[in-house]
Amino acid sequence: MDAASIVREELRHSHDWLEQTVEGVTAEQLHWLPPGTANPIGATYVHVVIDEDELVNAEARGGERLCDGEWAGRIGLSEPQVSGPGWDGWARRVRVDLELFRGYARAVQTESDRWAAALIDGDLAHAVEFGGRPPPISRVLLSVVSHNHGHAGEIAVLKGLQGGRGFTL
Repeated sequence: MDAASIVREELRHSHDWLEQTVEGVTAEQLHWLPPGTANPIGATYVHVVIDEDELVNAEARGGERLCDGEWAGRIGLSEPQVSGPGWDGWARRVRVDLELFRGYARAVQTESDRWAAALIDGDLAHAVEFGGRPPPISRVLLSVVSHNHGHAGEIAVLKGLQGGRGFTL
């Protein structure tokens, strides 16, 4: 198996893992405010998906995020995601329409998978502009994979703390 195939497979797997973890989350679980400084499931899920949209569609591909284009104004958030200072406050107050947002998430994941399907090994070393330090495409995609898996684990714990089943696999 070539490197591009491995990266594609890991990307698809991370999408499946994240989506199966979010499966069955109720509106109450989605917005539950955990103790301490942890963020609710809804904000965490939003963060993961919008970051993938940014990393793949805007950074790696040099295009527009889906949430700024064809999905603008219809991803199911009570207010736009905040970056940097103010994120913690946003994360604790945002309301997410999970059905609408999952439609957007599927679109982001489908677009990422479609783009990755066309990559060959030689493409993986191509550097992309990203915050002044151009990583290779392989690093961008594997960052998405690890980000999806890491936050899926966080979501699983938050479900478990509320009496739900963490992973549905």
